[in-house]
Amino acid sequence: MTQPQPFDTLPAPARFDDEPRTLASTLLPPPPYARGQGRGGAAFPLPGWLRLVRDPHAFAAAVLDAAPVSDPDDAAHLLAPRLACEDVEVMVVLALDGRHHVLGIHEVARGGAHGLSVTAREIYRVAVALGASAIVLAHNHPSGSPEPSQEDDDTTAAVSLAGDVLGIPLVDHLVIATEQRWVSYAARGRLDRLRG
Repeated sequence: MTQPQPFDTLPAPARFDDEPRTLASTLLPPPPYARGQGRGGAAFPLPGWLRLVRDPHAFAAAVLDAAPVSDPDDAAHLLAPRLACEDVEVMVVLALDGRHHVLGIHEVARGGAHGLSVTAREIYRVAVALGASAIVLAHNHPSGSPEPSQEDDDTTAAVSLAGDVLGIPLVDHLVIATEQRWVSYAARGRLDRLRG
C-alpha cells in the first residue's frame, strides 16, 4: 500500500529525479537548467540563478569556444544579438577567466520597458559561482538610444567598487540599442571616470 501524497504534490516526471513536484511547478513552464550529477549519477537541475552557457536553453555552447574577449567589439559581438531583440531592459553578466575566455553568460535582471533594478550582489553572485577573474556587464535600451543614463552610471560605479573589493574587476559595461549601435563605458573612458 502506498502512502497518500499531499494534494499539492504530483509525481515527478522521469526527466529529473524521483522527487515529487508541487502543483505550481507542474503548471508553470520549467526554467532552463544546467544539469549536474545527483545520487547514483542521476541528473538533477541546478538552481535557477545558475544558468550556465553550457545549457542549450540559455545561450549557444559555441560562445564557450569563442576567442578571448580582448576589446569592447568582442563583447558586443557575443552579447548584442541576444540583447538587441529584447523589448524590455535585460542585464547580463559575461564572466571571464584570467585570460578573458568566456566562462559563462548569465541574465541577472529583467525589467520593464523603462528600466530595471539590480544590485552588485546579484551581479557578483554568478561571477563568484563561476570562478570569474573579471566580468563585463551589458544591458539593452529598448528605446533604441545606446546613451547611458544616470542610473546606468550609478549601477556601473557600484558594481565597479564591489568588483575592486572582491578582486573581480568590471572591465566594461556595454549599453546596447541594436546589434550595430552600442556604447562601451571602457572605450569612452567613462569606467575610469566613475572609479574616480
